[in-house]
This record gives sequence, C-alpha cells and structure tokens, in this order.
Amino acid sequence: MSQFGSSMYEIVLPLLVLELTGSLTNVGLFYSVIKIPGILLLPFLGAFVERHSRKKILFFCNLFTFIIFSLQFLLFKTDYILIEALALLGLG
Repeated sequence: MSQFGSSMYEIVLPLLVLELTGSLTNVGLFYSVIKIPGILLLPFLGAFVERHSRKKILFFCNLFTFIIFSLQFLLFKTDYILIEALALLGLG
C-alpha cells in the first residue's frame, strides 16, 4: 500500500503543478527541487538504517508519509493550494 501511494504521488504531484502553473518548465524545476534532499541524504541514510531497527524506521517513515499526504489532501480540499506549500511538503 505504501509503495502504491508513493508511486501515485510521483505521478499526481507534477500534474497538479502543471495544472496550477500551466508551465512544463515550472513542473521540471519543482520536481528537481523536491528531489534534491533525497539525493543529498541518500549516502548518509544507508549508514543510519544499518545501525537502527528497520521495522521502526519503516513505521516512522510510513507515518511521516501519511501525515504529509493528509496535509496535502487538506490543502487541496480547502482550495488553498500554493506551489510553495506543495514544495515544502514535497521535500519530506
């Protein structure tokens, strides 16, 4: 289920940015910016995962993802969608 939600997020978020801005350039920039933390942290996360319980890490990562998706859903439902808010939540 977690993988399905993350996969859909990867598809829907750029489409939402395209709908809000109407510019493919903005979609590319947005997507690049939200991927930077993952790229920079990836080498360090491997060592962190090796030292800690994978079960606990998976639980907290899934909880964090659920919170982010819920916040984005609430923003969408209240018509308070700002590119900045999506980017901030997308960094997580």
